Amino acid sequence: MSTVWGTRCRSPSRLQQLTGSRGIVKLFTHMAVREDAITLYGFLYPGELEMFRILIDVSGIGPQIAMNLLSQIGIGSSPSRFLTRMRRP
Repeated sequence: MSTVWGTRCRSPSRLQQLTGSRGIVKLFTHMAVREDAITLYGFLYPGELEMFRILIDVSGIGPQIAMNLLSQIGIGSSPSRFLTRMRRP
């Protein structure tokens, strides 16, 4: 989790490693609003944000699981190819 101007932002693990070396980083964000919490998720690339949104639309995958998957697969993966592999038994 990174601190962005006093706001906590959940981000993939590689982003957390990068912020220490670069200083200021532009993030593409997704805000999840629930009854009990408002959570901000931040990504370095628009493609990561798009993949995150595709993943959380899949039944059974919430934001935390999507973040864990993104931390493992990275930006180079195609969302449709990745989801096809997940559906195989």
